[in-house]
Amino acid sequence: MVNALPSGVAVPPRAAANLKRSLVLALPFGVLALLVLTLVGHALAGFFAVLGLAFGVLNTWLMQRSVVRYGERRSKGGFVGGMLGRLFLLTVASMAAVFFFRPDGIGLLAGIAVFQVIVLLGAAVPVFREMRR
Repeated sequence: MVNALPSGVAVPPRAAANLKRSLVLALPFGVLALLVLTLVGHALAGFFAVLGLAFGVLNTWLMQRSVVRYGERRSKGGFVGGMLGRLFLLTVASMAAVFFFRPDGIGLLAGIAVFQVIVLLGAAVPVFREMRR
């Protein structure tokens, strides 16, 4: 159980597979963004785009573990507090990057947005395949 919590409860295999698939798809996007943006003179924007993808991966991984923990303990306060804390930190980091590293900091928001599209498509495609059968 790779994604097991200390209690031994694990993230469901389909959710873990979706995160892994999303990570594999995000890697080429990150490399491409870094390469293209460096070639057009915005290497820092490329770095922030890759960082945004990494933020997306981290947030999704933490969210999965939080959902499993909620299922184990049924504590809404801990679940909601963790979710709000993660969103607050991501928002503060993103806004700081946008404000202090204008215009390249916008790459962080772009990376997060691209990762969200990747994770949604990664979850939807298997469902659509299953519906065709």
